[in-house]
Amino acid sequence: MRAAAKSLLPRSPLACALAAAAAFLLWQALAVHFLYGGHWTALFYTGDRASLPPALAGRTYLWPQSDGYDGQYYRLVAHAPLLQRETVAALGSEGWRYRRILVPALSWLLAAGRPGLIDSCYIAVVAAFVFAGVWWLAAYAKLGGAPAAWGLLVLAVPATLISMQRLTIDVALVSLCAGLVYYQQRGSAGGIAAVLAAACLVRETGALLVAAACVHALLGRRRLRVLLFAACALPALAWNLFVAARLTALQQYSAAPLAVPAWMFREPVIGIVRAIFHPPTYPYPRWKEAVAQAADSLALVGVLLALALAVTWRPGKRTMLAWAAAVLFAGLTVTLSAPGVWVDINGWARPISPLYLFLALRTLSEGRWWTLSPLLLADLRLGLQLQAEPVGVIRALLSG
Repeated sequence: MRAAAKSLLPRSPLACALAAAAAFLLWQALAVHFLYGGHWTALFYTGDRASLPPALAGRTYLWPQSDGYDGQYYRLVAHAPLLQRETVAALGSEGWRYRRILVPALSWLLAAGRPGLIDSCYIAVVAAFVFAGVWWLAAYAKLGGAPAAWGLLVLAVPATLISMQRLTIDVALVSLCAGLVYYQQRGSAGGIAAVLAAACLVRETGALLVAAACVHALLGRRRLRVLLFAACALPALAWNLFVAARLTALQQYSAAPLAVPAWMFREPVIGIVRAIFHPPTYPYPRWKEAVAQAADSLALVGVLLALALAVTWRPGKRTMLAWAAAVLFAGLTVTLSAPGVWVDINGWARPISPLYLFLALRTLSEGRWWTLSPLLLADLRLGLQLQAEPVGVIRALLSG
């Protein structure tokens, strides 16, 4: 049976990447067709309480009685990547999301700025990052003599699953993490530099990859590479300065280019422990709420286990860069500590998703499958959320 299962798995990085991207898009297409009346903009999760520019208001699927979710903001950025006044006004206090420009900018460029194509190109860009991440991780595994099917783990990382349902940008950073270790294994300084520059433009936490690469270069006594990798943060810094200046000019307030988010440095670790014993309440039947709360607590226990796995990892030469990145993202996890941060897995699992990916590389190198436990516990909770879509599709098929 095990041999039969192995034979069903794709054996090359390209086959893995194609299968992953196809599965990703198929899930979305089925949900859009059967649940959202063919409206692909439903995937951006725009709430009916959201503010939209007039050009988008009439062609946007609105979720009723909802504030929406983060994908709705990055869609607006994609439609006006140079901070046009109307879009900045619609974003309001969410204008800081312009710092995370890579996915929206690539979407606008792919559409050549044509408004009618930007939404479709955004979806294509997100799927392309899934393809790239799986290819990079599969190729990394093959270089180490492991099956290429390891690359499919990118699909199991929380950021990927959440991006599939809500078109958030975080899957791009996860994919670039896979690219980082692949180019490190290949010894390509240019590839590493390109990945680092892109990661910093995806979101601010990409800077942790720059720091990890610099630490790795220092440990290898490659001082010129330290300077090269540190310089990879400069494009993002320049963009942040531009965004701050533009927001200040348009909204008549001082926008700090490198502000520390309010959800950091409040209750290190204590916030996680408190959330384990006090999960949120849900408007579900009693039994269903109990299952959801238990899954919330288990996912947070997995976070604590992930922290322990990161700091106790004794890496070899091949995994030294992954170890440095895992420790840095473990540090980020500790700082996510303002009240309310650990309530919703959609919120806390996205920024720490690179930690799950790097710990999967520990599993790959050591063969200790239990070290995947943090990822599996997070996926258990996300699975309870995601099951609503396939269940809805099946019901639609049976009733149709």
